[in-house]
Amino acid sequence: MTVPCFKLSAVGGTFDRFHIGHEVLLKTAFTLSETVIVGITSSEMLRNKALKERIQSFKERFENVVSYLKRSGFIDKAVFYMLRDDYGPALWIRRLEALFVSPETYPKALILNGLRAKQGLGKLVIVVIPTILAENGKPISSTRIRGGLIRRDGSTIKL
Repeated sequence: MTVPCFKLSAVGGTFDRFHIGHEVLLKTAFTLSETVIVGITSSEMLRNKALKERIQSFKERFENVVSYLKRSGFIDKAVFYMLRDDYGPALWIRRLEALFVSPETYPKALILNGLRAKQGLGKLVIVVIPTILAENGKPISSTRIRGGLIRRDGSTIKL
């Protein structure tokens, strides 16, 4: 059994078309942390996403995350937050220690640490979770799932 490294950490995302990449991200954060703030992007923030009209509602995305955390035994360690900006509570919670991100969101994590430093808050440990690849060797992403190219498990949809 892994002993948590962090008392309080955070992870954020859209969590549309909940897939195995999301599972790995959350499992890692919850395994290495006593408590995890799970930020889920508000619907208002998704206006510029590819295929935005196909993005699931906030309620459905939230319920999918909760369902996974219940199945995995992590739900009691979760605190939820609706993200209305790029940084959410990670910008102001002093006792936050770590942020779990994908390679895609790593640049924003660096900006966040700079903003925290300007406010006199400690920098966060940034834990980058490697991208999970689909069977065709390309990244599993919600955008590719929305586009009908792959399934949530990374298998390719044959046209």
